[in-house]
Formats: sequence, structure tokens, C-alpha cells
Amino acid sequence: MPPDPQALIQRAFEKAKESGRPDWYRMSVAVLKNRLLDLTERTFRETDHGAPTFLEFVRGHSAILDIDVSQTPPIAILKEAVPLPGVEPMSARARIRSDLWRATLDFSGDENYVWDLHERVARRANEAARSGPVLPTLTEESFNEWKRAFADTLDDDERDDRIAQWAERRLPASVLPVPVRHRWNEYLKKKVHAHLAAWFEAEDLSAPEDLLNESGAHVAVPRAGRSEELRARLIACLRVMSAEELERVQIPSSVLLRTKP
Repeated sequence: MPPDPQALIQRAFEKAKESGRPDWYRMSVAVLKNRLLDLTERTFRETDHGAPTFLEFVRGHSAILDIDVSQTPPIAILKEAVPLPGVEPMSARARIRSDLWRATLDFSGDENYVWDLHERVARRANEAARSGPVLPTLTEESFNEWKRAFADTLDDDERDDRIAQWAERRLPASVLPVPVRHRWNEYLKKKVHAHLAAWFEAEDLSAPEDLLNESGAHVAVPRAGRSEELRARLIACLRVMSAEELERVQIPSSVLLRTKP
């Protein structure tokens, strides 16, 4: 007797959810069939359930599935898991506040970032006027683990050598195919948001209300933190400038006098 088809469908979507894929409740009918084959050790046949084609099999389970036929192949959507309007965990245009984004992902050096409890802004530890709890900056290995975990959420037909190299090497997201790049950006925002939210909770601190800006508009950093943001951007620019470009940089003599030879 063939296994209960509805239970199989539910399990297929649960496996997608367990992989961490943000839109786990949507998958092409081709991917859904492959997942059902994997779950049944390649014994699944739609004809065993009275359907001449797999698409007809999917249509026969309209109680739990919707079908988007505007795409090729069509997309099967698990009805009960579709997020309600207005309660998405993070919109496509959402942004993490820039000082906290930098404090989480700036693993290029050995400097720590601290949370200024008075100004409620992230600062480099060596630039902070007062001490504060150390923010949870990722290590490069942790960041690479995120990349590999994201790559594992992709379907087999989405993976190629570019993605494999990006997941294992220090390569920018620009090497990814555009659709995958957009999904990586959303995945990364969700990971950073969860990472920071967990840290604030563990430290028994209230997270800033503007930690996540759902509107997608520019996130204003408190005035006290703007100099740190500007300094970080300038340093990032200097790191990638050529020798010729560096020679054209103009620095006020008053600044040079404040630096050590």
C-alpha cells in the first residue's frame, strides 16, 4: 500500500524548512517530486495515487496546496505555511542599522566593537569614550559557515562552480547569479538580525527600536556614532585604493600632527 500522499507532501516541505530556506513553503513541482522520491527511496509514483501526471497529482491535493502556473515549471505552495500579510519576519527592503551591521560583519581585523550603553550605538573598542559590553562580531569561519549553510538551501539545479567557490573562499556576493544573490542578501539580513537579537537578550539589554528598519529607507545612526561610521568607510576605501590613488589623497596637516610618526 502506497504511503499517505498528504503526509509525504507535508514532510517534503518540512525538510525544506529544516534546511533554513526562507521561502521553504514554495517549491517547483519538479523539486517537490524529487523530494517525494527521496523520502520514499525512489519508489514514489503518481500513478499509484490515481494521477496520470505529477501536476495532476499536485492538483489533486488542493486542500493543502496552491499552484502558481505563471512560472515554468509551476510552483507548489503549502497553503498553511504562507505568511499572513504584514507579519513577514523581514521584508525584502528591510535593513539592519548600519553601525550594528558593521559591528557584526567586520571580522577583517582584531578590533572589537562595544555597545555604548549611554548613546546606544556600536563603536570600535579603541575609539569608545567609555567601556561597554562587547558586541558579537562574527569570525571569518562563522561567516563562512553561514555561506555554506545558505548554499545547502539551494536546489541541485541552482548550484554551479561559482556558488561552490564563493561558499569556500573569500569572494564577494557579486560573483553569485543575480537571483541567488538576492536570496543570499535576505538570508544574511535574517541571520544578522537573529544574531544581534539573541545577543541583546543574552545580555539582558533592550535592542534598539531601529535595529531593523522595515521601510528600507536609510537607517539613521545616532549623531554620536556618525564619525565612527565615516571613519570606517574611509578606512575601507583606503584598503582598496591603488598606489596612484593613495598618492592623490589629501589630508589636512592638523590631522597629520595628531598622528604618531
